[in-house]
Amino acid sequence: MTVTQYGSQRGPIDPLGFPPDFPGPKILVTGATGIGGSHIALALARSGYKVHATTRSKKRSEAFSRKWPAAGITWTIVTNQDTPGVYDEAIKGCEGVVHCAGPFDYKHEVSREILDPSVEGILNVFEAAVKEGTVRRVIHISSVAAIHQHPPTDDQDWSSVTYDETCYNLHEFKVATGEKNEDRQYAYTFSKKFAEEKAQEWLKNNPHNFDVVTFCPATQYGPLVQPLDNLSELDTASRRFYDYTTTATQYIPKDPYPTYTAVKDLAQIVVRAYQTPVASGQRYQVVSGYYNYGRLFSILRKAFPTEAHRFPDVPDDGLPLKPHFFTDSTKAERDFGVLHWTPIEEAIVPEFRDLLVVEAKS
Repeated sequence: MTVTQYGSQRGPIDPLGFPPDFPGPKILVTGATGIGGSHIALALARSGYKVHATTRSKKRSEAFSRKWPAAGITWTIVTNQDTPGVYDEAIKGCEGVVHCAGPFDYKHEVSREILDPSVEGILNVFEAAVKEGTVRRVIHISSVAAIHQHPPTDDQDWSSVTYDETCYNLHEFKVATGEKNEDRQYAYTFSKKFAEEKAQEWLKNNPHNFDVVTFCPATQYGPLVQPLDNLSELDTASRRFYDYTTTATQYIPKDPYPTYTAVKDLAQIVVRAYQTPVASGQRYQVVSGYYNYGRLFSILRKAFPTEAHRFPDVPDDGLPLKPHFFTDSTKAERDFGVLHWTPIEEAIVPEFRDLLVVEAKS
């Protein structure tokens, strides 16, 4: 793969400024109005790439372009990504794809509502890339849900477990698609693993002239750069975070997967991945660090004195952190020159500030 660099490969990426023109090739970003996809789309534009994006709502695409006119992003509306041929039009003229689109919610009645779009979405990207013939690299945004195993229980000692990109969760298809509620809760974690497996199967069995790089980020925190008119438009992770801040004085929730990825870290690594030949065919875990909700509430109580009534006075500020498993992202650090991961404070403070703005609109 021949790589031409645009913008700075090793310097920080600032999504607030854009070049006067876009000398780089055209990149398709699916799911570009989500918390991660929006940062990735803006970071690519900031680095000089021409960005074409997909979203499920024309209203949201128009609002995004009004908020970020200098980014020069063009749009295709994709309402159902598991429909064959759905990306054929959006991918025209693109040299690369960053596939962020994928369902993540707690409202599905049937597990396949999560499973099918996750699997068929990436396969439809591949099929469209083959038809178009110009695509050289597809970046697949998966999740640590494909890596980390079932949440530990009280009688298990997971403190010696360290996950990296060689790991896969052990959830099985029959469990993830079960009829019982306790089975369907695994649909999301299995869908991410299954989508990766089906993607690898497709790549082995079908001729293609592009390579694939897979990233597995954790729960994403950071500024909400996408336009939001009310709380109902929040992505699931941001809505969960907001909801917890409204009940923080009543209880401090536990998180079975207490890892996070700052969206700015993810966006910067994705841009570098498109410029890095050694990333070809590789899978990476991308985790910025660990957290617990006691620590988050303590940070926000101090950072927002006028909102301190929302949060409990957490003993020892929620420290020390005691994650019940560990993660290893040194492969990403090595290949993409990551010298610094964004601390949780720098991710959640701007996000909560933006959540307060959205709250006021609602």
